[in-house]
Amino acid sequence: MGDALLAVAPAEIDGAAVEAGAEIDQAVGRLHLHAQLGHAAQDSAQLVQQAGGGALEALHRGRSGLVHLDVGLGQRVPGVGELRLDGGELVAQLARMIELFLQGRDQRVRFAQRKEARLRKAVHGGTVHDGAARSSGHAEATDRSARAGRTRAPVLRSPVVLRQLNDRERDDYFRGVQPIWGGGLSPERFVAFQRRLADSREAGQRYHLFGLFEGDRLVSAMKTYDLRGSYAGSPLRLLGIGAVYTPPALRRRGHARRMLELAIDDHRSRGYDAAVLFSDIAGEYYERLGFRALESEECTAGADELPRGGTAHPAGPVDEASVVGVFALARTGNDELALARDGWVVSFQLRRLRELARARGTAEPEWGVHIAQPAGEAAAMLRLSREAVDVLDAGWTHESLRDPLLAALRDFLLRSGRSRLRLWPAHQLRGLFPSHPRTTALAMVAPLRPEVKLPGPGASAGLALLDHI
Repeated sequence: MGDALLAVAPAEIDGAAVEAGAEIDQAVGRLHLHAQLGHAAQDSAQLVQQAGGGALEALHRGRSGLVHLDVGLGQRVPGVGELRLDGGELVAQLARMIELFLQGRDQRVRFAQRKEARLRKAVHGGTVHDGAARSSGHAEATDRSARAGRTRAPVLRSPVVLRQLNDRERDDYFRGVQPIWGGGLSPERFVAFQRRLADSREAGQRYHLFGLFEGDRLVSAMKTYDLRGSYAGSPLRLLGIGAVYTPPALRRRGHARRMLELAIDDHRSRGYDAAVLFSDIAGEYYERLGFRALESEECTAGADELPRGGTAHPAGPVDEASVVGVFALARTGNDELALARDGWVVSFQLRRLRELARARGTAEPEWGVHIAQPAGEAAAMLRLSREAVDVLDAGWTHESLRDPLLAALRDFLLRSGRSRLRLWPAHQLRGLFPSHPRTTALAMVAPLRPEVKLPGPGASAGLALLDHI
């Protein structure tokens, strides 16, 4: 198992001290924890209530399998509980488990490892003081210590906590990601833009900023989205993950992995079906966390590849509901993995475009086109990049409106001064233009429950540029 990881912080509960003792059985990877919770029987009841309520359920999925939790009350001494963990390995989340279990109480922790000299550690405000190691005459332990040159003490780390960022922490995170995803904005403008987006009405309860903390130090952070989707006719509740960031000085220490594991475990416990992200790094990193890479392609088209003629008007605020309706109808009956067009994704992306235009000092962006004819409707949502017009999503309710919509996109392209359209081939946009694999924003999905049906590795997905939020 390697070094045991435990960390606690002193506190008080009704003036009663809490003592904890732990014994690690390295042969079977089992931890026994006995907690003397003062002399109040209700403390034992609280222990069971907390464990039964799920506070200790979502711990960590190690490479050797899921850690199992078993809680029982001692029968001989009131106020004594026993907590048993069986698993293939103890990981850093054990520290968080102990914090949850004994939070708000005075604590002292001691480890006794079989066939090793007993070591005592006292934890005071995060500072570790070595106690005397008692040799007790074990020849094997003495021989190992002599070879190592010193007695190896257990590693003590601060508890890790996954929580939402406060205002100051948000700004630190935004400044950290600005060199990567700043889009040419200065740090000050980028932070202001991201702050307004996070505080917007559209963000609501479906866009959050989370961070992993060791004590008060932010060691990794990310964006999360509460998304809806479907696959093979079944609705899905999805955790969207984006902009995973670790400060350069803290990288290659497993912080991002621990943050993702905790976030996934938390959303699994809350009934989410799957997680989805778009990776700008090699997919192997996320595959180790249970993600599978889906087909990820894009298309480009110049003005000479688009039909001429057709009439359309620029989409405005009054057209938003119509655009959402067209996008929803354009994917009816599709069995690919797709995000729902329930209005939120469109509204949130529109808020992003408007706040980005404000950060750049420009007027209301021209963000789409809409066609309404007796036969039906057609619409496209657009975004200007440096050299291209990005087609975030597009669709039509009648086949006769396809070419008029493409002609309207040609007019928009020429007016914008850009050289080409860029799109992800999804739904009705699939097969319109030659496609090629993209090297960034690789679509990946992971099931959060074993019974959830999802596409296999390399399968096609109905994910448009609009879904890359």
